[in-house]
Amino acid sequence: MGLVPWVVVWIAANGCHSCGYFLAARLATVSLDRVSLGFGLTLWSTRRGHTTYRIALFPVAIMIRPVPPWSPKAQQPWPPSEPHDIRNRSLMTRWAFAMAPVAMVAICAFASAFYENSLPRPDYGSSTMIDVVTGLPAAKSGLQNGDHIQEIDGTKLQQWSDLVDAIARSKGAPINVKYSRAGQTHSVNFEPMARASDSWAIGVRRRLTYSTPPDPVDRIGAAASSIAGQIAHSWTTIVTLFSGSTHTESIGGPVAIYNQLGGLPADYRMPRYRLALGARITVVGYLLLCLLPFIPYLDGSKLLFLALETICRRRIHPKYSRGYNRIALAIVLLLNLVAFAGEIRRSLL
Repeated sequence: MGLVPWVVVWIAANGCHSCGYFLAARLATVSLDRVSLGFGLTLWSTRRGHTTYRIALFPVAIMIRPVPPWSPKAQQPWPPSEPHDIRNRSLMTRWAFAMAPVAMVAICAFASAFYENSLPRPDYGSSTMIDVVTGLPAAKSGLQNGDHIQEIDGTKLQQWSDLVDAIARSKGAPINVKYSRAGQTHSVNFEPMARASDSWAIGVRRRLTYSTPPDPVDRIGAAASSIAGQIAHSWTTIVTLFSGSTHTESIGGPVAIYNQLGGLPADYRMPRYRLALGARITVVGYLLLCLLPFIPYLDGSKLLFLALETICRRRIHPKYSRGYNRIALAIVLLLNLVAFAGEIRRSLL
């Protein structure tokens, strides 16, 4: 997925997140403290009611601040007499308010995964249907486009890798190829041709075949499975990172993500599949970013302190969340610096 589609998908995920806040504020009849297009220095701002709207120097996302930041000079943790302040509502209401933007992004993630699993699925390994290259051994021996290679030297082929292995084992010696065409079985003998690096080829390409998309019920299960697989993989990566099992030089950032998408199988480089897969990876990644408790000032840290409040059965002073977010911000900035330095080193040195 190119840069422009990736930006569009990211903006859509961020828009869903913001809509969750606006919807929750409307249903709970509370006000948002600040709605900002971007971050950094304020270029323009206006205040309507209890909400400040502004445009910042780096307009890369919509950033919403539900409540004003706590100041050490404040005599109270928050103004208790303000009915529009979400902090004066019940614990259940605050839970629902905090979960609303996450739920909206989760719906967006599921929609992208559902679309991905609604497309015809390419068959990577089970098909041995071929297209021949004119002038090379397979074409010269009479093989044609659409033939199914069934056996090579008596070895039955179950998947494409079996065909590749059988040709490699020949070492250039004549091979017997059994194939089917229009329901009839044929057999032919010919010699593979030599290629560079002591390898062999017969001049065929795998013809991509596509399976019929599953019915809607199966698509729901497939979408949930693809999201769960990405979350499990991301969680494993996070655990290995913080356990010290991952070397700092292997940490990647945007360049590594782009290279990973660029290394997809050829059929997934087709626009539909590339966009569908890239959209699902991006939106689920955005969802994980929102939920991780050690990402400062996002939903995960808010949910963490709500969970602590639920367990302790008492309100937690905002100075603790303020200190926690500052420490988490320092850690995240350090990880970004390590990733950025590693990408520069791998790309330029």
